[in-house]
Amino acid sequence: MERQAQQDWLRGYQADLDRARRVAQERPEDVEAARLLARQMARQGREKGRDAGTSGKKS
Repeated sequence: MERQAQQDWLRGYQADLDRARRVAQERPEDVEAARLLARQMARQGREKGRDAGTSGKKS
């Protein structure tokens, strides 16, 4: 029973990957926009963490 559940989950996961690949091929501009947004959010998170780690003091 557990093996069947795992296989079902894997099939669903693979279907999701296939769907994501198709969308990425059909809409590369959306993929690039998402990459840029992810980089920007990561940069903001690093900067916020760096600022929080200094306790408000600039060196």
